[in-house]
Amino acid sequence: MKKNLFKILKYFFIIIITFFILSIINYFYISHYSKNFIYNNINEIPFNEVGILLGTSPATKDGDTNLFFTYRMNAAKELFDKSKIEKVIVSGDNRTVSYNETKYMRNYLENNFKISSTSIINDNAGRRTLDSILRSNLIFNQKSITIISQKFHNQRAVFIARHNNINAVAYNAEDVSKKDFEKYFDFIFVKS
Repeated sequence: MKKNLFKILKYFFIIIITFFILSIINYFYISHYSKNFIYNNINEIPFNEVGILLGTSPATKDGDTNLFFTYRMNAAKELFDKSKIEKVIVSGDNRTVSYNETKYMRNYLENNFKISSTSIINDNAGRRTLDSILRSNLIFNQKSITIISQKFHNQRAVFIARHNNINAVAYNAEDVSKKDFEKYFDFIFVKS
């Protein structure tokens, strides 16, 4: 009995280690593949008629301002101000009446930055990065897009787009500090 248990634990451990190693390899492959299509400098990013702003909530679960949201909105404004995009698809989740990422993004861009409502296109079915990117082409007929999010998100989004024949570049919104990141994902971190 002990011998069988040991064997099961051994295989379980090997599976976990293999999964961990493959995850790391996958991360580095996606990061390396995407790096030539991701921009931090607004002056270097090429023009695309349409940007796609990947959704998130404007507030944390505690009701604080979500800096991921704020920084993405700021990045979209920078692209408009520098004439790097003419329109933006706000793509996010709106599966319930009380939670609507596209409405939050649209309202923020219109009210805080005075971006014309005719320059904002809602994609209410962008529940995942994959959905948002594929729908930019399948539903909104975009062959070239500028993705707007934080770097870790842009890497995956560019990879998805380019592997689906969408000519994508990405503009990195300001990153959230480690302290703020921990606040958003406090369930991951052990508090002492």
